Amino acid sequence: MESITKLRKKKMANKGITLIALVITIIVLLILVGVSIATLTGQNGVVTKASTAQKDTEIESAKEQAKVDIAAWIADKLENGEKAN
Repeated sequence: MESITKLRKKKMANKGITLIALVITIIVLLILVGVSIATLTGQNGVVTKASTAQKDTEIESAKEQAKVDIAAWIADKLENGEKAN
């Protein structure tokens, strides 16, 4: 009879530990989600940095295209024997 009581107590103790472990795991996951969202969308987040990098790339691409166009224009002038000013 005593051994049955001990088994029941042990079984109840295991359920309690499992529930505590589940709650702690959920809390840790919520903290990680909060940190991840802040990292993605914050002022220095990944999304903001990607948007800034895209704008910088577009500006530099336009500058490079302008340089290529000017070089082509000068080459055409020189090819035609004109003075490239």
